Amino acid sequence: MRLILYKIIIILNYSTLFGQHRYYINDLVEQNDYYLRKITGDTVQGEIYRSFEKKDIDDAYVGFISSSGKSGKWTNWWKNGKKKLEGEYRSNKKHGFWTDWDENGIKYYESIYKEGFLIQIKNCTTELCDSTWNKKINEKF
Repeated sequence: MRLILYKIIIILNYSTLFGQHRYYINDLVEQNDYYLRKITGDTVQGEIYRSFEKKDIDDAYVGFISSSGKSGKWTNWWKNGKKKLEGEYRSNKKHGFWTDWDENGIKYYESIYKEGFLIQIKNCTTELCDSTWNKKINEKF
């Protein structure tokens, strides 16, 4: 019995020290570009996911947050499971090419950010939005 208990303690400690923490944005509050647990107010670090009310829609990856903030690719989602917004964070600031979609999945904005500042924006309902602009921008950044 002690051996089993000892193994369980080792596994729990290992997962706490080396495991990736997974949080659901539905259970968090965003404050000053960080996410906090609703009840305790503790800041969270790890992978952020979104769950949906409809059970036929799988949980979706949102992004990663560390002690220094958001980093890498982030995606926000509409309640219907379609993408709302997607782009990259560097040092907790929007950077590079970002895309916005409406609730029907139709692209309506393409934006370029540099270290958190909006550099350029295209309205896809009135301008041609295509992947060539995205490729040119990513080459510069």
